[in-house]
Amino acid sequence: MAATLGYSQNLGIEGTYLSIGFEAGLIQQKLDPEKLLFENQYDGESLNGLIGSGEELTRNSSLNYDMTIGLAWAYAPDSYTSFYAGGSLGHLNRPNMSFYDGDSDGLDMKYTLYAGAEFRMSGYVSAIPRAVILKQGAHSELNVGGYIKLNLSEPRSDNPFYLSVGGMYRWKDAAIPMVRVDYGPVAVGISYDLNVSSLSVASNTQGGMELTFVYKGNSRGADISPIPCPTF
Repeated sequence: MAATLGYSQNLGIEGTYLSIGFEAGLIQQKLDPEKLLFENQYDGESLNGLIGSGEELTRNSSLNYDMTIGLAWAYAPDSYTSFYAGGSLGHLNRPNMSFYDGDSDGLDMKYTLYAGAEFRMSGYVSAIPRAVILKQGAHSELNVGGYIKLNLSEPRSDNPFYLSVGGMYRWKDAAIPMVRVDYGPVAVGISYDLNVSSLSVASNTQGGMELTFVYKGNSRGADISPIPCPTF
């Protein structure tokens, strides 16, 4: 359970915004040691729950608070061009997630950096490159890629129609092809992870499918001028 608060400020330069966000919440964990099996319970043929595990899990449940903060910059000079970049720091308070009393190092902070852009290649074709870097403790992840967006709508249409095709590459792990359709305020996308690392021997190159549904609404009354906000 978490609560999120964000604020965006127009920097006074046409189409330029700076946003800050903060998230705070509670993380609850609970386990039943009687349902766990460990390697020292192997009796020569199988794991035997009647053999003592020798594990001293003194914390069978925990309740921790967690905090994250982020900052983002965006520049959209027109409806066909945009640039953005940002980052966040997760687990600022490094909550103790261990079930062992003696382990108090806390969860490693998570660092996230991202950037992307959109620019016209021709009258009806736009390129959208993007990248995301994540790091937590000894683990890191790099995703790079982009999409080609085709404008299939009539000029000045009230319900613009776009088709985006492309994908991302998760460094030394997976290729992720993607297709997305935008029509007016609604967008639907589908992507699939294709494992290309040495794990593909076990995974048979299969991964996971992800479906995306987006609706962009306007909660302001019709008698109030809308706040200009670029779409990224």
